[in-house]
Amino acid sequence: MLGLVVAIVIGIIIGLARRGSFARLQGVRLEKTAILYAAVLAQIVSAVAERSAGRWPAFALIVTAYAGVCAFAVANRHLIGMPLIALGALGNFIVIAVNGGMPVSRRALALAGLGNPFEGRAKALLRGAHHLMAPQSRVTFLADVIPLRVGATVISVGDILLWAGIVLLLQHLLVGPRGRHRRDARTPN
Repeated sequence: MLGLVVAIVIGIIIGLARRGSFARLQGVRLEKTAILYAAVLAQIVSAVAERSAGRWPAFALIVTAYAGVCAFAVANRHLIGMPLIALGALGNFIVIAVNGGMPVSRRALALAGLGNPFEGRAKALLRGAHHLMAPQSRVTFLADVIPLRVGATVISVGDILLWAGIVLLLQHLLVGPRGRHRRDARTPN
């Protein structure tokens, strides 16, 4: 979740640094926003379910969330960044769907400074849709295998694609169509 917030902040900072404006967001028309809202709600509820309801409710919600994000991004594929968002969501959807949850690398956990999730001293506790990667885990290159010491977390390739897409999308939406600033700069006062 922290990565998502950071991607949003970076996208906004880049957009504003490129002389973008929040006013440009008023003219943005997105398709299938109800799907996005449902996906975000499913993601939030999955986090709660992961802590209390157990593996299968969290699994069903997270798969639904990634499918929804992918569908929303495909519906808006004409916007810069949306293809990356769709690929990231699809990657996470696939690895979660074929493994009954997101496999997490024990080695990546250790490199991120999170320790063994089964020890009492561990900083990470795998619950719900997350489970320790096993020899029978499939498409593990899409799993949570990338350790980040900053923020002490383990992420997937899909997460990186999603975040990169969000950065590109937000800065593009804030700046507007290409060339707008060059035309504005040439307009006499």
